[in-house]
Amino acid sequence: MSLNKRVSVALTAVLLLAGCVNSPSSPVFKQLSEGVPRQNVGWVMFSLTKTGPYLRYCGIWPTLYLRSFSSGIDSSVTVERRKLRSDTPRIPIPVPGDLVLERGDPLGSIVLIELPAGQYEFYKYWAYAENAGLLMSASTIVQSAPSFRYTFQVVPGKLNYLGDLNFVFSPSGVQFQVNDERYRDMGLFAAQLPAYRGKTTTFFAKP
Repeated sequence: MSLNKRVSVALTAVLLLAGCVNSPSSPVFKQLSEGVPRQNVGWVMFSLTKTGPYLRYCGIWPTLYLRSFSSGIDSSVTVERRKLRSDTPRIPIPVPGDLVLERGDPLGSIVLIELPAGQYEFYKYWAYAENAGLLMSASTIVQSAPSFRYTFQVVPGKLNYLGDLNFVFSPSGVQFQVNDERYRDMGLFAAQLPAYRGKTTTFFAKP
């Protein structure tokens, strides 16, 4: 394939992706409590987001893995390909080459996970991308260090807000941040998942 052809294909992919991320944000709900009595079930909620130079990292979508210390649960959730907020300007098409996604207006979604009560941890993140962006090499791997951990508690009948779990991409690599965005996220949660908004809520302590 010629260079012009590759650039044309890459531009088309970026334009399609820009249209996708401008679609309305919707929540991600995972129910991992099958067979557990309702009185022993709780919830965790967080925003899972991505920020950084748009064109350079537009094709990388990290997956965050969680597991239980006692019940054998092992699951994952991936950053969604849409803007978290609907009340901010849309990504223009064509996409400016210097567009940077900031913490206040990231890509991602609100995530709600129903779990048996107990102790849990996020223990790794990972992503692989081919031809992820116009300025990237042919393949890119993003992965956490072996020491990566974020532990949290699930309390029966309660909702635990874990924070804004944000992947910050930059030329030097990727950084995983836990930010306190409770006012933004609780508002989005109440609007997108109204059936759960009356739950007694606890708020995270940074790991």
